[in-house]
Amino acid sequence: MIPFKPAVLLCCVLMAGCSWLSSDKEQKAEAAAKPAVAAVQHTSPAWLESAESRLREAVAGSTMRVERREDTVAVIMPIEGSFNPDRPAMLLPVMLKPLTRLSKLAAGDAGTAVLVLGYADLPAANDAAGKLGQERAGAIASLFRLSGMGDERLRSKAASYDAKQAAVLDSKGRVKERRVEVLVRAQQRFLGEILG
Repeated sequence: MIPFKPAVLLCCVLMAGCSWLSSDKEQKAEAAAKPAVAAVQHTSPAWLESAESRLREAVAGSTMRVERREDTVAVIMPIEGSFNPDRPAMLLPVMLKPLTRLSKLAAGDAGTAVLVLGYADLPAANDAAGKLGQERAGAIASLFRLSGMGDERLRSKAASYDAKQAAVLDSKGRVKERRVEVLVRAQQRFLGEILG
């Protein structure tokens, strides 16, 4: 019976050691996962306020404006003065500096995703309007790609608006409908909506 006790004690020590090693590995794995999760938890009011402030600074002095929409910060760029009237999908040189600042800011935050929406003054279902909206959005998205933002965090597309609204708009109202919006959100918020 005496030789049996050291064997039992040895088994208990080994089992406790294995359990300790296993929980230590789990704790290390959890700790390693936490920074990645923290990097995309950007829906807090503090992050939104900070993002809105930084985006306003990036586009200061341009015709773009910034507004907050729930958990999204939108940068709105009017078409007039931003795109070449003779080549409507070509950005004017005056827009390159603020758009480059904006794209570098978004690309530098790994937890941020961007959706670029191109609006024309006709519904996107209209082939010409949809094509033009996509080309304008694509022109801006290309600057984000040049700044290092990958396709896993960036999308661009033509956007549609209410056709009934267009029917009641005068020519000045229709000009306001022609715009590009850069929507900046936490990447995790986009995954199910636009990146999937």
